[in-house]
Amino acid sequence: RAAKLTGRSQGGQEASTTGAREEEERAEAARQAVPIQETPLHTASAAGDHKEVAQLLDARSDPCARDSRGRTPYAVAGSKEVRDAYRRFRAAQPDAWDYTAAGVPAALSEELESAQAAKRTEKRLRQRERDRERKAEGDG
Repeated sequence: RAAKLTGRSQGGQEASTTGAREEEERAEAARQAVPIQETPLHTASAAGDHKEVAQLLDARSDPCARDSRGRTPYAVAGSKEVRDAYRRFRAAQPDAWDYTAAGVPAALSEELESAQAAKRTEKRLRQRERDRERKAEGDG
């Protein structure tokens, strides 16, 4: 019994773990053999096609639908652009779906996007100014 717990037989040889390994391999093969059942919204999200996602949402595709692995379309989103498409739709249609159940975070309105862009621009300008100051200190 102690030999099985340590993985070694009394003679110093490794105990056979092929049974457990084969079981793991069979389970993994079974997971890979079962195709993932998903909606067109899942497919477009995973592919990173933000335009298709926006069209499907406009056509009333359900962002709360789950694939065979239990994931929402937002959860499989392949890019920030796709995630932003969901957030923009949420801003435009706040009462259309249960966005919490869909896993879609806060709405992304035009005002919020403008504020974020201004903040990024301001940050870049501050960084440039710091770089100029460092360069001036190095030259002096």
